[in-house]
Amino acid sequence: MPNFQKFETFDKLTTVPCPYAPDCGGCQHIGVPYGDQAQNKINDLSGLFAAASVAFPQPLKVLSAGPAHLRDRLDFSLQDGRLGLYRTDRHEILDIEVCAQLSPALQEWLSDFRKIQWPF
Repeated sequence: MPNFQKFETFDKLTTVPCPYAPDCGGCQHIGVPYGDQAQNKINDLSGLFAAASVAFPQPLKVLSAGPAHLRDRLDFSLQDGRLGLYRTDRHEILDIEVCAQLSPALQEWLSDFRKIQWPF
């Protein structure tokens, strides 16, 4: 479980490099500074609350575990020997070996899984 901290403790100018951007459709915010990502999410959530006439504390506060390497689940697909996520420009899998958003344990699992010789 990540160790959550107040968002203010993180460098808001941090961007997460990804060798697959902009071809990969997995991360909508990759390459966007972390502070801008959080502010965009606050704005979106505030808009949803307001549209539904739901009272909410203002300003909304952000807790964070950091800008990257946090995902403990992946929804990769296998297509014609490629394992990864769909490309942004067509319905085709982009073969992904390393993902900047995966937790270290999940990245290790993915690396081991990719060593399996297909098909069984």
